[in-house]
Amino acid sequence: MPVGVLTISMVPSASTTVGQLSIQEALGTLCLNLRSGKM
Repeated sequence: MPVGVLTISMVPSASTTVGQLSIQEALGTLCLNLRSGKM
């Protein structure tokens, strides 16, 4: 999933856990959309 990798790379290393949770939530939603066939 190149998009996810790029998103994580753009996040500053000083980001807090909240930022990481936001990324996980976004990736989770993306995965659900892919599984549902919605894109």
